[in-house]
Amino acid sequence: MNLKNKASWLSAAGLGALLVTGSALPAAGQNSGQYGRERRIEGQRFTTMRALAHRLDEAAATAARGAGDTDEERSGRMRQRFLWAVDDFARQARSLHERLERYSDSPWDVADEVQALNQRANQVNRQLRGARAFDDTHQDWAEVVTTLGLMNRSLRGRNVSLPVDRDDRYTPFDERTRFVDGRHYDSDGPGYDRDGYVTGTSLRDFRRLASSLNVESIRLLGVAERRGRSNDQGDRAYADLRRFAQQASDLSRRSGDALNSREIGATVARMTTDARNNERSMRESGAQPRVEWAASILILEQMANAVPRS
Repeated sequence: MNLKNKASWLSAAGLGALLVTGSALPAAGQNSGQYGRERRIEGQRFTTMRALAHRLDEAAATAARGAGDTDEERSGRMRQRFLWAVDDFARQARSLHERLERYSDSPWDVADEVQALNQRANQVNRQLRGARAFDDTHQDWAEVVTTLGLMNRSLRGRNVSLPVDRDDRYTPFDERTRFVDGRHYDSDGPGYDRDGYVTGTSLRDFRRLASSLNVESIRLLGVAERRGRSNDQGDRAYADLRRFAQQASDLSRRSGDALNSREIGATVARMTTDARNNERSMRESGAQPRVEWAASILILEQMANAVPRS
């Protein structure tokens, strides 16, 4: 890291540390009345909100990826809670980004959605303090909090602008493109090329199933931890389960981005094979801890059906 980038990182990390120890974001229910309901956002203000939603999505997704980069950071109850919280925030930020792209055709109360994000951000702040880890997320989380604060100010009628991305960490915002199903397109018409990607209803179904698989794998890990491990076979079974849970977490996080049908289909097929092999090995060896793999296998089969055949 060069001195310029290091100084920028330290500045952002310092801002993040300040904000997470005493967040300036509105508390739940605070200020919701002053935004007003059904207040249409138009012109330059709408373009600014699109740009801010884009940056919020980019920073939240990068923070979520950074939080799950190493096994050490995934271990520990508080760290698991933070990982869940930042993943959940990133999914909601992605939803806001996508819905704003359809705002002109179907206006809705953006203030309510931003208010919900304020609540989620405050939750992540608490989890980050408790986790006492995830140094790699501080710069991106500082960007999240800064951007969300600018969205709050814009909704109160203040003139704001998108901060300069001095480190080129995020995809630049281009108001001429449209963001649909996790991808930017040069055309706003229906004829853009989606060949080879999971889109539309299939993508929404896949994301829902990926989240369910992640939750199920975490549940299985909890069951295994409570039942303990008593022998080498049990240790191997537990290691297989942890590996599968990590893959499920990675898959859920990836599903927030554009999904190549061929690549994601191969990943789901590989995980399905692993789950079936783990179930068979556990049954044949009598290894402890014993867990039920049927629900995970069913979810994976449904995910395979959601991926178009290429």
